[in-house]
Amino acid sequence: MKRTLLFLMALVMSAGFSFVFAADPSNPDLLSQNLDALYPSDNNGLPIEGSPTYDMATHTISFTTGWSNMGWSFWGADLEAKIAEYQTCTIEFDAVDYPMLAAISNWRTGEGEISRVEIPAGTTKAVLNITKPSTTIVLQCETDQGSFPKTVKLNAAYLSKAGGGTSDIVSLGLPTSDGAGNGNAQQGILVSGIMDQVAAAKYLVLETNGVGDNAGGFGGIHFIFQGNDGGSLNIDWTDVGINGGWVNYSRADGKTVSIAIDLQSVLDGKKDNSGNTHSYADFLKCTGWARFIIAYYGGATATAGLALQDVYLTCDFAVPDGAVNLTGTTGFIFDGSVKDIFGGSGLIPVKLDASNVYNTDGGIIVNGNNENVNIYAIDGRLVKQAVANKGTKVPLQRGLYIVKVGVNSAVKVLVK
Repeated sequence: MKRTLLFLMALVMSAGFSFVFAADPSNPDLLSQNLDALYPSDNNGLPIEGSPTYDMATHTISFTTGWSNMGWSFWGADLEAKIAEYQTCTIEFDAVDYPMLAAISNWRTGEGEISRVEIPAGTTKAVLNITKPSTTIVLQCETDQGSFPKTVKLNAAYLSKAGGGTSDIVSLGLPTSDGAGNGNAQQGILVSGIMDQVAAAKYLVLETNGVGDNAGGFGGIHFIFQGNDGGSLNIDWTDVGINGGWVNYSRADGKTVSIAIDLQSVLDGKKDNSGNTHSYADFLKCTGWARFIIAYYGGATATAGLALQDVYLTCDFAVPDGAVNLTGTTGFIFDGSVKDIFGGSGLIPVKLDASNVYNTDGGIIVNGNNENVNIYAIDGRLVKQAVANKGTKVPLQRGLYIVKVGVNSAVKVLVK
């Protein structure tokens, strides 16, 4: 049976194993630092049989057993807090023929996985979202099938803070059947650990290239979401058809076509299989467990049928010329990649300055310069006003808010 990273780390810690902790988060270039998280290890932090190994000269990890993992560790409150100053960790690598997992965790506090990205075979990049102080960032081999060792060459690994350009794009990787748990035609992505990024985003973008495996008869695209808050809130299987506009849209081999799904519009007011109506704000409370599912019934798998090459969250951006609306107000479809738009094609994105407004326990922190702050509920009601300087805390009850600081663009913030 598949062993998860959570299980493996819990086993290692309960057995009394120790680690060598040497990574320095003040240096965002992780590739320049040796990977020091070796699982499993002995009481001296040295690898035992079954541990992966790392060649610093070639930046190559060798997994000697299935479900083993290796990465960087930041043990201790000071180092963990430095990690939380960043918003993402990007790991780039040569494509391999087996699946992997990237995860960021805090094992010292017992929180386990904070964010994770499933990495299908053939993928070359994973972007992890950093939402809390963390102790480890790892890559894990996700199979015990085939021959070992299995190697992967790292090409880049770095920590990033919010800013302009492509930092307004958060890659989620390609959906997988494991992520959906309901067959290849319905493939999903877990988003439980990145609800702050989901709340800040305007669109979920499905970027395709080519005609996929169903050129002769376009099938319907469905967006499905589920989740719970670990308590009374439970969102059952909720299926929304978004195929309008896609059915007759021109695709061709080598042509990039993107589908921008407006998250608030597609999630608001929808009934789940249990007959309960849920809002976008309800879904953002699903921090216990949550997932998006892309279902495409015209091909063997959702990924192959749609010819998906990436799935990512973005902030708002100008609708490109020639875009065609999807069903209702759920978004639009257009030629090209959002990455090109954000890279300077003349279309102006609405920037999200997440570094100046972010959540904290019982409210939000605003880094202003004696600036007026207007805070609105998700339905547009003004709920609070304040004047903010650097590090100003504004108390708020749990929920999703739209925050506007001075003349800056408004941002969405989820208070837990």
